Amino acid sequence: MNDVYIETAVGDLRVGFPLHDIDHAIRAVAVREVPAAPGCLIGTIDVAGEPVALFDTHRMLGLPAQPIRASDRFLLARADARCAFRVDEVIGTLVPRSVAHGDSVGLRALGLRGVAADERGTLLLQDLRNMLALERAAAFALSNHG
Repeated sequence: MNDVYIETAVGDLRVGFPLHDIDHAIRAVAVREVPAAPGCLIGTIDVAGEPVALFDTHRMLGLPAQPIRASDRFLLARADARCAFRVDEVIGTLVPRSVAHGDSVGLRALGLRGVAADERGTLLLQDLRNMLALERAAAFALSNHG
């Protein structure tokens, strides 16, 4: 696997997003919250006049929700539809050397493509389409039980 990832920090985790799925990163901007938003949807942001759904990567990874800070970054992605993911910090790009693929270690159920390890620790490699599919399924389940 020679894919390039954008390495980010989300809480205490290192998280990699496939570079080919990310348009660019922006500084945190005003968020229009969606009342009673399902799942991990925080709300929408305005990107060149277009409303874009913003997801809380903390909650998607099972971490506690955190208030948005001015130092946060939003990754503008082009998965099935244009959307954005909130991260604490963008560290840089990297090509993981050794990857345990999601299918082989049962991580697809968490929205992960795989896990990589290096001298700095573990890097969770996201699969944005799978992550969003899981989010849609969770939101659907919540809406049918509430």
